[in-house]
Amino acid sequence: HDQASRHETVRAHGRSVAVRLGSPAGLAWHELTGDVAAWAVGLGAFAVLFGAMTSTMVDAMADVPMIREWMALDPDAVTETLLAAEVSYFALGTAAFAVTAALHLRHEEVAGTAAVAVVDGPGRWRWVVSWVLVVCAATLVVQLAGGLGLGLGVAIDGGDWSAPLDLAGDAVVVWPAVLV
Repeated sequence: HDQASRHETVRAHGRSVAVRLGSPAGLAWHELTGDVAAWAVGLGAFAVLFGAMTSTMVDAMADVPMIREWMALDPDAVTETLLAAEVSYFALGTAAFAVTAALHLRHEEVAGTAAVAVVDGPGRWRWVVSWVLVVCAATLVVQLAGGLGLGLGVAIDGGDWSAPLDLAGDAVVVWPAVLV
């Protein structure tokens, strides 16, 4: 009885995998999952390091006379400006991911696997649109990882534990620019 239930579980799992891979979006997500994870972890880790250096960078900028005058007017402005620049900087990393993910579609085309995917299936137009939508969603995941990582670093550096959600929100605001 135990072996029969195990067989049903495997068969059910195999069916769910087949259903996921049976759609153009499911196939695209399957192809990009490793890339999304690698870019999200890499960008997130890099962002944590940058965030953890925020107070050090602000202190270093205080040594510049012109910035010191600006800081006297609004001390928080330097930190906010620095973090906004860093969010934009990590958006460039997300854009690099978006380009590589979109080029993966071209690779599928050249390798001939695209023809196999659309021959009796969704058609080329639906396949491309699904792929582009998956790339858009994947860039959001990578962008969020950068924002959360930056916020986590800021929280570790200065104890502001609202920073991860705040900077994740800022990363989402910049996300449409990444898509363009």
